[in-house]
Parts: sequence; structure tokens; C-alpha cells
Amino acid sequence: MIFSLLIKAIPIVFIISFIQQNYPDQFNQFLITLSYNAIYIYSKLQIFIGKYVKQLKQFIDSNPEVKKFVDKFFTMMKKRDEIEYIKDGKVISTCYLDTQHTAPQNFHFMIISYYNNANNSMYSNKKIEYSLLDSNTDYEISNIQFFLVEAIIGNERYKIDLKNENYNFYIINNIFDRQFFIFYLLNYYKESTITIEQIESKLSENNCFIKIVDNEVNILQLNLSDKNDNIQIKKDKYIRRV
Repeated sequence: MIFSLLIKAIPIVFIISFIQQNYPDQFNQFLITLSYNAIYIYSKLQIFIGKYVKQLKQFIDSNPEVKKFVDKFFTMMKKRDEIEYIKDGKVISTCYLDTQHTAPQNFHFMIISYYNNANNSMYSNKKIEYSLLDSNTDYEISNIQFFLVEAIIGNERYKIDLKNENYNFYIINNIFDRQFFIFYLLNYYKESTITIEQIESKLSENNCFIKIVDNEVNILQLNLSDKNDNIQIKKDKYIRRV
């Protein structure tokens, strides 16, 4: 199909080239006229669409039943806050935050995703909780952000993004420990395939580390073989906990 389109396009290219070389003034005038007409049509369409949208909004606002339907539709389209229960690097249960549910037993931690960004409905602030007793629905975004977070598994290195265009893990009191980093590598790291078996093998060899260059360009290294080695995010700092 692509080859066929190329064959059809070749004569057009030759014709344009011929006209440009032999009738340069007429060709330039044609381009100017084409550009002007394109801008004119775009402006007319913009005015028409703006007028239509305004009329549509007035119609919706003046009809309560229609407005109720439209509001309900967009509410259904909005992504709901959710909870993921994590164990051994995998999501073992998921539910919506605003629904009653029974939490699974023996989970390692849970991630509560808050989808409340007006500019990106898929963006979420992700709060980490390790106990149902300590969990609540409040959260606050930290002011810090590390320059680099990197997992070193044996001889391989994996860049870890705790914040990007889709999510943010820099939430006050979030704890980044061995269980979290294993989950991240298995579920968020897309550039390479790594298995839980590979990670556990290197953990047994005491050959798994997290290298961090913090917001003040200090370098620290967490030893993932030590399950108690972790950091906790605060408002304007972090705490190393071993």
C-alpha cells in the first residue's frame, strides 16, 4: 500500500518541481494565496465552532435533565481513586477508594492512587501505606525531588522515576524500601524485562542496591538485602531509616 502511494506521488512531485522552476513568480503567488485562504478558512471555522459550543452550553444549562445526564456522563468518564494491595512484587487486589471492601490478608503494602489533576485525568498522586491501622485518605505532596534514583541489580542498572507525567510518589510519609523497589521494577520499569527470580538471586548474594542522588546532590546507597534499610519522604527532606 505504501509503495502504491509513493508511485502515485512521484508525478505530483515532478509537476510541482517543474512549475516552481519554470514559473517561480506564479508559484510563489499561488503559495501566498493558498496560505491566506487557509488562514481565512481556519478563522471562520474557529468562530463557527466557538459559537456552536456556546449555544450548546446554553442549551445544556437551560435543561436540568440534560445537564444532569451530561454531568453524570463526565463523572463516569473520570478515573476514580483506587487502592492496590501489593505482595511479592505483584498487585493481589484492587478496589475503588470510595467503596466498601475487605482488604486481603498478609499484603506487604498498599498504594492509594488519587486522580485529581485537572489537566491530566490519568495523572495520580500515589500514597504508600503499610498498615490498615495507619491508613487515611489525606495526603500531602512533598517539596523534594531526587536528581537520580537507580537500582543496581548485580551488574545491571535500572533508572527509577518516582515522578513523571503520569504519577508522583513524592508524597509525605511515603516509605521506599525493598518491597517497594521490587514492585516498581516488576511493574513500572518498561525498558527491560526483569523477573522476581533474578532479583531474589541477587538479594541472596547481597548484590542489590539503590543509588540516590538527592536534591542537594548528596549520594547515598540503600542495601536491598537489608529489609530494614529504607527512606521516608518528608515535607522538605527525607529520613534514612536502617
